[in-house]
Amino acid sequence: MRNYLLSAIRNRVKDEVRRASKGEVRNGARADQVDPGSSPLDEVIETEEALRYRAALLSLTEADRDLLVARVELGFRYEDLARVLGHPSAAAAREAARRAGLRLARAMGA
Repeated sequence: MRNYLLSAIRNRVKDEVRRASKGEVRNGARADQVDPGSSPLDEVIETEEALRYRAALLSLTEADRDLLVARVELGFRYEDLARVLGHPSAAAAREAARRAGLRLARAMGA
């Protein structure tokens, strides 16, 4: 089960990388598509943020990417992260996620 979930997380990361290379933003829309409910400025900001996020995510280690994608994008609980990613406890997984989040923020220039 652990290997299956780890493979699912890694596949999700690869999908995100492919989307970024095609210019898609997080909600699955293409960067060149305009949402009639948002302004052109909103579209540019959203696209730039999504690209910065993905670029920063790619600059992290595979372990940090797996952790952040599982927690933030897939909604894994810390208990599940510990079990799937091999952390000794939920508290250890929570601390690892916190540190990975800080590294992501630094990579994004925050």
